[in-house]
Formats: sequence, C-alpha cells, structure tokens
Amino acid sequence: MRRYQEELRRTLISELGSWGDAEVIRGARLRFDQFLKNPASLPASDQPPILAVVAYHADAGTFEQLIAGPRLKLSQKEFLVREADKLPQSR
Repeated sequence: MRRYQEELRRTLISELGSWGDAEVIRGARLRFDQFLKNPASLPASDQPPILAVVAYHADAGTFEQLIAGPRLKLSQKEFLVREADKLPQSR
C-alpha cells in the first residue's frame, strides 16, 4: 500500500505542478534548494517530479542550476533539457 501512496504523491506533484499549483511549485522549489545544499535530502525516487516542476517554472538562473548540477545523472539532465524545449518561448 505504501508504494502506491508514494507513487500517487509523485504523480500529484508532477500533475499539479504542471497545472501551476502555487503551493506545489513552492514546495518543489524548497525541496530543490535543500537538495542543492544536501543531495541526500531528496530521495532518487522523488527527484524526477520535483526537478520537473522546478524546471518547468524555472527562470534562467534556476534552470542553469538544474542542468549544471553535478549531482544529476545524465538521464536526468537530458530529461530537463527535453522538458525545456516544451516551454513557451515567451519565458
């Protein structure tokens, strides 16, 4: 049961973040800031939805932190770059 709850939580973070939910975006940014200071603070299973929300709503400086972060695996960096291509050009 716990596994399903964790998967549901990650799905909700991803979906609500992509819909612009301010509380979810704030929470993702907070967890990202903590992750930069202490990589162990964000479990690997939680990284994709958190980083995707941060990337989707990132300014240029935050996005650079995301892709330059040595703590990210190459596949995660590729994911973030691919997600950036989906962003509206006005950002």
